[in-house]
Amino acid sequence: MKSILLLMALLGISVGAHADWERMDPGTADAVLYKSAGNPERTGPDTLRLWHIVDYAADQNYEGKPFRSMKLHYEYDCGKRVLRDWLRVLHKDGMGGGLTVYWTHGPWSWVKPESGSVDEALLAGVCK
Repeated sequence: MKSILLLMALLGISVGAHADWERMDPGTADAVLYKSAGNPERTGPDTLRLWHIVDYAADQNYEGKPFRSMKLHYEYDCGKRVLRDWLRVLHKDGMGGGLTVYWTHGPWSWVKPESGSVDEALLAGVCK
């Protein structure tokens, strides 16, 4: 229980520090993509980590629970064109607002994003 409370407190501090968001291009047909303002954190020669908001035009569904946006903390390997999830939080309202519907934290394994996915658009926007 203490670890969950600590993680949530750290999430609040980390995300609160990223109050300014820059709209990314390209977006997707059903979502507008944002990245945290400022320089991403360099984690290696071809790798970097940064925060995102995915703001959907319409409600999405996760296990029967509607959500409108996601806050993501992703790490990218631009040389290999893969990414991994460090933190994912689904929110009821747009721009990461409202109640938390679901959250998970990693880091997870490196993956190649599916063609046409939000993850592919984020990778393309970050690793130009």
